[in-house]
Order: sequence, then structure tokens, then C-alpha cells
Amino acid sequence: MFQVYGYPVVEQVVSILANEMLLPIGEIININGYVMDWWHHPIPDAILVFENMDFREVARSDQYGYFKLFLPFYHKHCAVRIYVDGCLLYGARRICLRRRYFTFVLPWR
Repeated sequence: MFQVYGYPVVEQVVSILANEMLLPIGEIININGYVMDWWHHPIPDAILVFENMDFREVARSDQYGYFKLFLPFYHKHCAVRIYVDGCLLYGARRICLRRRYFTFVLPWR
């Protein structure tokens, strides 16, 4: 468990990439006292930012809560941040990108 604005979030949020496959960002997370099920309640209009020293990609989730983006490199390390309603929901300073195309869903608020 770790904290987001003082609220606990389950560790699955950290597991974005593994075994060259994109994993869901937290099947269930708890923030602001609410339990959110990502399969049934997507978040539209969330902001996803991937960046490193010479690259920055920003994507907005669609009405179904999906991000769709193309990253022009393989096996590069970069930072990732996810914002919901202007607040940072998740951030990692260094992850390794193993694929170029990504589609995934955020949990509901």
C-alpha cells in the first residue's frame, strides 16, 4: 500500500507494465474513501503523461475511460503521471516501456 493525498491505494496501481504486456492500473483502488471498480466504471477526461529527457506524450481518456497513444520508441525509460480533475492520481519517476502501442482503462472516482 502507498498513499495518494493521504489515502491508501492498492499496490496494483504500480504494476503498469510487466512481461511485455500492459497490465490494468489497479483492479480496485481506494481514494477519498470510495472503492472504485475499474472494469465497470471508467473515468473519462483523465490525463496521462509519458515523458523523458527528449520525449513527451500526453493523452486524454475517451468517454469509455480508455487511453490510446503511440510511443515512438522501444525499451526506453520514462516517467508516467496520471491526473484526474487536475489532481495527480498516480506517478512513477522511472518505468521501462516495452511496447509501442498502449490501450488501458482507469478506475472510476
